[in-house]
Amino acid sequence: MIGLLRTRARLLLALLTMKYWEIIADKLSEAGWAWGYCSAVTQHGWRWVVDASCGDGRRYIVEADELLSAFLELERVTSKAPS
Repeated sequence: MIGLLRTRARLLLALLTMKYWEIIADKLSEAGWAWGYCSAVTQHGWRWVVDASCGDGRRYIVEADELLSAFLELERVTSKAPS
């Protein structure tokens, strides 16, 4: 019983400390998308590139100034994509 409570407590803590982009990434994975991201420093500041692809050949690449913005845009385009 104590072990189960500890497991639930750890899960709750993980959910509470999870960043929103991580939640979007989990949703992409559950929907069958493989994804990745990278960042680069340019003369104008940080740029984030997020990539998602599906086994049927669909692929989306999004670039943004912030990681969350890139994931939000990727979530938007993949949710509109035909299945």
